[in-house]
Amino acid sequence: MMGGIMEIFARRLLGMPDTWEVFRFQTEGHGVPKDWYEFEGCIPIGKGKLKYRKGTDRAHVMFSREQIDAFIPQWEQETDKCSDCLGAGQTVAGWSRETGTRYRPCDKCRGTGRPEEK
Repeated sequence: MMGGIMEIFARRLLGMPDTWEVFRFQTEGHGVPKDWYEFEGCIPIGKGKLKYRKGTDRAHVMFSREQIDAFIPQWEQETDKCSDCLGAGQTVAGWSRETGTRYRPCDKCRGTGRPEEK
């Protein structure tokens, strides 16, 4: 998944199924986090780098940081999953050719995969 919680939000805004994937995104604005996000995606067909070119239901969406900030607590309450790790309890810590992907416990949920208690 390219965009994590933002890809889920884009899918929901567009009314697309879980098979819809982002293949291009841009950000606008100064500083971090950015002010605007622009995602383009489709339901891929086949394998390899051409799967998006052949894809169906191609769509484009733009949303603001305020919109994603409002969506995150709602999504966490609906799913009972942490929005940073999407419920996995771990995030990528690094990658190397010798050992592959290394993971560490999610900082937000401390490895539980559930949203933090308020």
